[in-house]
Amino acid sequence: MHHNVAVKARHALGERSPSRCGFTLVELLLSIGIISVISGVVITAVNVPGMFTKSYDTQRKSDAKAVQNALYSQLIEQWELQNNIEDGSENANPICKLGVPSGLDPSCIALDSLVPDFISCLPYDTAETEETRTGFEVYSNAGRPVIIAAYLGSQAPLTSSCDQDAALECFGLCRTGEYLITSNTARSITYHNGYLFAGGKGGYVGKMQVSDMGLIQTSTVAAGINNHLPIAVNDGTYAYFGEDSWPGRVHRVDMNDLSSSTTLPLNGGENEITTICMYGGNLFLGLNQSPAKIVKVSLSPFQRQDVLVLPAGESSLTSCAVDSVNGFAYFGTGTSPGKVIKIDLNAFTRVGALTLNAGENRLEQAGVIDVASDYAYFGARTVPGRVVRIRLSDFTHAGTLVFGTGEDSVISGVIDLASQIAFFGLNPNPGGAVQVNLSDFSKGQTLFADAGEHADRFYSAAIDSSSRQVFFGTQQSLGVDTKVLKFSY
Repeated sequence: MHHNVAVKARHALGERSPSRCGFTLVELLLSIGIISVISGVVITAVNVPGMFTKSYDTQRKSDAKAVQNALYSQLIEQWELQNNIEDGSENANPICKLGVPSGLDPSCIALDSLVPDFISCLPYDTAETEETRTGFEVYSNAGRPVIIAAYLGSQAPLTSSCDQDAALECFGLCRTGEYLITSNTARSITYHNGYLFAGGKGGYVGKMQVSDMGLIQTSTVAAGINNHLPIAVNDGTYAYFGEDSWPGRVHRVDMNDLSSSTTLPLNGGENEITTICMYGGNLFLGLNQSPAKIVKVSLSPFQRQDVLVLPAGESSLTSCAVDSVNGFAYFGTGTSPGKVIKIDLNAFTRVGALTLNAGENRLEQAGVIDVASDYAYFGARTVPGRVVRIRLSDFTHAGTLVFGTGEDSVISGVIDLASQIAFFGLNPNPGGAVQVNLSDFSKGQTLFADAGEHADRFYSAAIDSSSRQVFFGTQQSLGVDTKVLKFSY
């Protein structure tokens, strides 16, 4: 009797019966609801996104102060502020990322001179949408530098202010490597499937692996120090090198084993191979003589087939661009002014000639073609250098792009059709390369080799457009190994 009374009393007070375990469904739902309400109140009160933003802004302000202090230290040491830093906050300009080439983003201010003497690297903010800019801005106030963070309040996380890998990111045309070969001139290079094949003075041939810049194999296909291999093409199995000898010779080299080669001499009076076009299972060899000749060589069997003698006044064939869709070749001459000779490759006949304007001279090894856009482009070995555009459909002169001061003597060229970019190698010491934007026929970036490194004359060029890499063969001083330079773009 007393036991039953006690149990009823506990039930009346809301206590559990000793025989029950856990919670009822109603109790669980009530508990979850209470926790959710409390959590929402706490999160709202704490404002987690706001906490992150405040943390990011603290870092932004700290980074801005670090750059400002570095600029001020440079000002004290050099007694002047960069003259492109304008006075007044209304004239604040964005700061370029470290390594952005001059001219790539004219509206941003380069502060590379601060690194590493005044600051270890330039900070940048991932909230910035322009890839060339840091997300910080600079102006002067009564001659003193002021740095501001442009993205205060952004919830985008900052990249570490001293992330060197990101700070040294490549913008535009950038030099990324070099190869050394044991000839003092890389007069010709050709690319296939991750490898470069170079021809030089003394009949030298070298094979290089692009990925690790390693020289794999060398060979000599033509004895004699005076023999050069000024032009090269390949069909994926063999590389073909033209020789500037009397008579000319063309060397077929197995790309898997350079020691396996075959030499085909031309006939007497067919001298100095200076350019080669490949089309329809044949080579078309342009000769450096007057009047000029074009020799046709079949690849299988590897033998001389025919010769086409051009009219008087059309001499020294020094460049070639092939319209493989319609079966035409366009040979540039080394004359002043230059001429472009149109050849029907299927009929092996001359179609016509176009004489360029005065001053558009010596079209040497710098012919590229974009059949889809209806243009061919020929670089001229002039001071300054220039590129002449030829319209294919009516075979007419369609404009000239003149390079800047010091960008002299175009002597090589390659094209990336997908990106609508061409690169032209220059002759000065040190050598250099100019990017040409084909979509609007304008000059892009120019990049020179370093002074004193003996990378003279960018004689030859090859391209791997799939990995956006371009290669230039150079001339070196006697007794110095030649460099083949690698650039990314």
